[in-house]
Amino acid sequence: MSFYLIILFLSEVFFNIYDYYLSSFLLLFFSIFIYFKKIKEKNIFIPKSFFLIFIFFFVLFWFSFAFSVDKKNTLIQLINYLNLFILLIYSFNYKKEVKKNLINQLKLIYFLSIILFFINIIFFNKFFPSLSLLFYNHHNQIGNYFILPFILNLFNGLFFQLFLIFLIIISASRSAILSIIFLYVYRIIKNIFFKKPIRKDLLILLFLFLAFILVSNNFFNYFNIPFKKIDLLGNRIIYFKQAINYILKNPIFGVGLGNFNEISRQYSQNFSDWSISSHNFILDLIGENGILILIPILFFYYRLIKENIFFKKDNLLFESFLGLTFLFLMDFSFKFVFFKVIYVILIGVLIKDSKKDYFPVAKLNLILKITFLLFFFLILSEIAFNFRYKKLSLIFNPLNYHSLEEQIKNKDSFLFLEQSFLIKWYFWLKNDFEGEAFVYSRCFDKKTCYFHLQSLIYKYPAYYLEYFPTLIKFNQEIYGKIKYFRLEKILLNELRNKYFFKDKNSEVFKYIDYYCTRLIKC
Repeated sequence: MSFYLIILFLSEVFFNIYDYYLSSFLLLFFSIFIYFKKIKEKNIFIPKSFFLIFIFFFVLFWFSFAFSVDKKNTLIQLINYLNLFILLIYSFNYKKEVKKNLINQLKLIYFLSIILFFINIIFFNKFFPSLSLLFYNHHNQIGNYFILPFILNLFNGLFFQLFLIFLIIISASRSAILSIIFLYVYRIIKNIFFKKPIRKDLLILLFLFLAFILVSNNFFNYFNIPFKKIDLLGNRIIYFKQAINYILKNPIFGVGLGNFNEISRQYSQNFSDWSISSHNFILDLIGENGILILIPILFFYYRLIKENIFFKKDNLLFESFLGLTFLFLMDFSFKFVFFKVIYVILIGVLIKDSKKDYFPVAKLNLILKITFLLFFFLILSEIAFNFRYKKLSLIFNPLNYHSLEEQIKNKDSFLFLEQSFLIKWYFWLKNDFEGEAFVYSRCFDKKTCYFHLQSLIYKYPAYYLEYFPTLIKFNQEIYGKIKYFRLEKILLNELRNKYFFKDKNSEVFKYIDYYCTRLIKC
């Protein structure tokens, strides 16, 4: 583990969040390494209560896979979570070793991140790829990382902590500042409970409030530092509403692990409202896996917090866990494998040792081997696809919709399967924005196109309502004036009632109003 976190950190600095194969491969490699070196055929255990919680998690994850709109992505996320589970087992059983390695690596990453951070500013935020840890889009994720060395006080002293607050401020990360504010509120309440002095904590809390006000009011724009203009909460309320709307309408079945972007596209009222996350990991998990996922989530946090919250001594690792939890409730940092790994390591270290109720990990060997085998075939499929062996790629991984797209585009059969079956297969694998758009682009007659386009407009109005005149044209060419646009009127009226939070200034409602008054009478 000596340099694993550093390598993972650099991979997510120089590659964006969509290059998930690299970070997933690094996570798998590390899991294999610790499995064979530290876990296999050794006296390794995990408390039964936490084991049952994680089994419940994985059962729900596999259940959500069946209803996933992007099964390939969901499978990769599932494999990642299984590998994180191996990491959790390792962290629980080798606490002293893990703590030492974690602190040492966080120190090295701290120095590395400062260097890269200022390189990024010198190059006007254009040096690193979009959606990497150091890319500025209102703020970067390095500001969020700085909360860890701040909470752990890695180098001791007030000057070090003030310097870190300065770095967080110029990163423009409101989520990081708010996370530390919540943490200091917890510290003050705890110190009052144990009758400890709180003057220093109150002063730092006041300073943090001032820092949050400066960042939220674009203070640094006055000095021509290249930040975008930001609001107090940005678009978070929009993303929260998108998640809540979907959950209220689909409480049992989610869109599949890692597919929140599908929810966002469906419930966007403006083209710019789209996001890969609700910026709240609990809303993401519920939207992706269904409301039942709340049961293991609540039980897990209840157990872990109950075991650690009333420590009289300072428990900086627990406070780091709390800081990341607050962060994950307000930002999409949890989408990065780097943050997930740190979070899981902290959980493993914080789970209390117990002399009873252990579960022997040796019984999980078969599950772990299946995980390694699955990812091996996923990698082989991607290699075959990149070397233009499309059919071989599909044999290695039947969920590889990119290979399937090529077969459909070229009107090729696959083994004994015809085009019509391949399109149905593709639609089962990827029944989301890109999948539906691709199927629409492959329609072979106007009537098929008409119904596909109608489906796209209803499902993704912010993206496809501008094509409503095309739908009218198809209607006239196919049906003439017999139907009097009955289906179109129904479509527009249903779209009016689709959103719980109506905004008459949104692009969607402007389109609906225009079409209802100018083209057809709703």
